[in-house]
Amino acid sequence: MQGKCLCGGVQYEASDQQLMAHCHCSRCQHSSGTAHGTVVMVAPESFRITQGAELVHKYEEDPFTARVSCSNCGGNLYHGEVFIEAGTLTQDPGCRPTMHIMVDHKAPWHEITDGLPQHGEWPPSD
Repeated sequence: MQGKCLCGGVQYEASDQQLMAHCHCSRCQHSSGTAHGTVVMVAPESFRITQGAELVHKYEEDPFTARVSCSNCGGNLYHGEVFIEAGTLTQDPGCRPTMHIMVDHKAPWHEITDGLPQHGEWPPSD
């Protein structure tokens, strides 16, 4: 799977996608400007920047939620271990959202209307 920032200055590739989810935490809301972020969780060792490493900007709230963006266009790319912002993908990743996470923190004006499982915080690890 491949992706890029808004201006295309930073590009990446990843394999081994593990899960796609809609995250409703306040950090995803604030960084995306929307009701939730949709992320593809990948193994960190399967992710690499293929172009524009010098443009990568890291905003580190804390090590788990550090957000990576392009210093040129400001486009968010990924955060945390490697939770890729799904909107940055340039091709179909072959997976679809399977759940909503952090719904205890969802925007009060947003109603979840699909039938996907909803988890108040993180999903159970099994």
